[in-house]
Amino acid sequence: MRLWRECIILRLTINMRLQVGSPTNDLDETKSFVEWILKMSKCNIGGPNDGESQVEFSEDIIVRSTGDHIPSVVCTIYSYFENHIDDPSYFQDKAILVSTNENVDVINDYKLGLMKDEGKMYLSSNFVCETESADCFEESTYSPYAIPIIVCFAMTLNKSQRQSLLRVGLYLRKLIFTHVTLENSGFESPPTNLTTNSTSQFILLDPKTNRIPGWSFNGTVWYVTAGENVSLPGNGHGVQLGPNGMINQTFKQDGNYYYVLTFTLAPSSPDCANSTSVNVSGPTASEVFFFRESLGTEMWQTYAYSLWNQMGLMSLQIQSTSTNNGFANNGFEVGPAFIGNSSQGVLLEADSSYPESSIQSPLQHWSILGIVKYLDSKHYAVPRGGRAVELVSGISPLIVGTISII
Repeated sequence: MRLWRECIILRLTINMRLQVGSPTNDLDETKSFVEWILKMSKCNIGGPNDGESQVEFSEDIIVRSTGDHIPSVVCTIYSYFENHIDDPSYFQDKAILVSTNENVDVINDYKLGLMKDEGKMYLSSNFVCETESADCFEESTYSPYAIPIIVCFAMTLNKSQRQSLLRVGLYLRKLIFTHVTLENSGFESPPTNLTTNSTSQFILLDPKTNRIPGWSFNGTVWYVTAGENVSLPGNGHGVQLGPNGMINQTFKQDGNYYYVLTFTLAPSSPDCANSTSVNVSGPTASEVFFFRESLGTEMWQTYAYSLWNQMGLMSLQIQSTSTNNGFANNGFEVGPAFIGNSSQGVLLEADSSYPESSIQSPLQHWSILGIVKYLDSKHYAVPRGGRAVELVSGISPLIVGTISII
């Protein structure tokens, strides 16, 4: 019997922290505020939605200002601070929460500039005194490892977790979390110019005549509809990638967020589940994902892949990869990109720091010893598939593959 069947789920529905210290006559107002917070955390506010909705804030918690908003929010949270400058407890239960460390520095610098007392400078030391003698260092000099402190009139949202604060201000100049949906992400818009019977589960696409809205593709690609032989979330649609099949989508980003791709991997039939794998590539890295029957009962699995962040256009590629005979990337499908106007191949050399590591290798799942040349079928005659390697130089140039047990 599965362990989860024996578990009881207990849900926290009362925010005890907000009720601690609240006057009796404010309990009704506090209860209303707590319920509003819970509804927001469960996405039950703003009407029916798919994770995004417009939320109205009560007027009494909004700080109205024009121009530079920092003086207004500082004055609201730290009101009459001049009268409490020598009272440490005044600052302990207050903070302004922001999204980035840059905003933390701006607010902290502004708040320090309002203080009229003369500051004191502490010099840092790049070494720790080896003796206990007071003559070893001046009284105002400290090791940076001994006192890692920073003023905290403002802090980032993640630093505020587990903090109990009575007065909090939110200064959010940028979106914190945002949901970006790829165009036609679920392939609900079918390819153009389909000529095959619409009742077929697998439709082979022709790059010359068919176009997938929002996506570009090349190689062998089928448009798939969920049915008797193929199980997909929501009985929707997907694509099947052949040995050389690849799909691509490019979207614009501004570099302020870390993007994460969530996708579903499913075998075309139960018989080929163990050989189902794809390579997902972003601008700076790639990773191979395998379907693993042992990790669930459904005939699909959902994975997430970090695309990191960069300015400008983000190019996302998903291509099939082979795991025949237990070797991942046995056809060298996953490797560095080829320069468009070059036909010389790509020279690959072992990393001197990790000479036998497949993790640091530019040819995924292979360790490179010596120097090899990475080739494509467009410019070279390769034994099979679209990629190959040529042994170039070294005492004994070779590549060593890692076994993948599925």
